[in-house]
Amino acid sequence: MTAALTLITLAGTLLFSVSCAALLEELIFGGLFRLFFAPRRQHPEPTTQPGRR
Repeated sequence: MTAALTLITLAGTLLFSVSCAALLEELIFGGLFRLFFAPRRQHPEPTTQPGRR
């Protein structure tokens, strides 16, 4: 019984650690990648309307 409890505790700790690391990575690097690799907005060129100068 003690071995089963130890195994469950180790599995839970490992799962918690990996999930925290994945969340932290997404918060840090996900925001940085979105900032650096987002498509740039292009400003439209001013156009003249026909009949107006």
